[in-house]
Amino acid sequence: MENLVNFVIAFIVSFYSTSLIVPFMRFVALKLAIIDKRDPRKLHRKVITRIGGLAIYIGFIYATAAVLFTTNLTPIDKMYFHKLSVIFIASTMILFLGLYDDIMGAKPYQKIMVQLFAAVILIRNDLFVAYLSNPFGNEAAFVGIWGIPITLLWVVGLTNAINLIDGVDGLAGSIVFICSIGLFVKFIISDMFIPGIISISLAGACLGFLRYNTPPAKIHMGDTGSMFLGFLLAAFSLQTSHKSATAVTLMVPLLMLLIPISDTILAVFRRLLRGQHPFIADKHHLHHWLLSKDLSYMQVVLILCGTTFILNVLVIVSSFLKLVK
Repeated sequence: MENLVNFVIAFIVSFYSTSLIVPFMRFVALKLAIIDKRDPRKLHRKVITRIGGLAIYIGFIYATAAVLFTTNLTPIDKMYFHKLSVIFIASTMILFLGLYDDIMGAKPYQKIMVQLFAAVILIRNDLFVAYLSNPFGNEAAFVGIWGIPITLLWVVGLTNAINLIDGVDGLAGSIVFICSIGLFVKFIISDMFIPGIISISLAGACLGFLRYNTPPAKIHMGDTGSMFLGFLLAAFSLQTSHKSATAVTLMVPLLMLLIPISDTILAVFRRLLRGQHPFIADKHHLHHWLLSKDLSYMQVVLILCGTTFILNVLVIVSSFLKLVK
């Protein structure tokens, strides 16, 4: 019962704190001219402020800290607390990378280098992929040394996947919200308290931001928000180096986040086949294709988020069925 109260508090605090901070961030962005300018590749028709991701970050951090520092943690939770600190440090590094990109502009290789460095920080602190499991079964395969390149690919890939899917108002925030709720339920089933607090706080922060980001958006999260969200999802979904029957292994978030991940994979291969740089932006993502079918922004968001919701439900139901066997 106490855990349930903490989860509710984390969600409410993150939702309202983010909702209150977004207008202030919009005011600051306007004053400093940190705006998402119109160009032929982008879909919005007016000037919109960026760096809304800072509000998500602040609301998320505040809610998570408020709950964890006022809760009597179990010995197991205290052991995980160090990993939580590592995740916060590395994700903050990614946040500042995104902020720099939104304000000054960062080159693709600079982003990749910083993302790889942040991923190495996770690996050095025992946060890496050790097992690949079947989310619909009980089998798990130890990957050994291959866990390091798999982790690097997972972290960098998902960081950029959320960034690339952030092409329609409300899309990235909605997908992260759904997947955060899905991971929260999975963590609860697995009796993992701190990851549960992280995921529900993230869900609340995303929902608070979406009040201002649904079509037509008043503010964009920018690379500040999209890269932070992608990295955070990748980081706290990682399994530790010890096998656990209830651990949330890589295949679970991979299925939950199949839409942005598949969109990123297709984008990279498409650009390589055309002889283009894999990190040069274009207008051929999944949401662009749907918009070309004369669908509205809201219809595109509903289709992609609806698919993400179904995938999350399938994974959660599978996890529950395994638990009751």
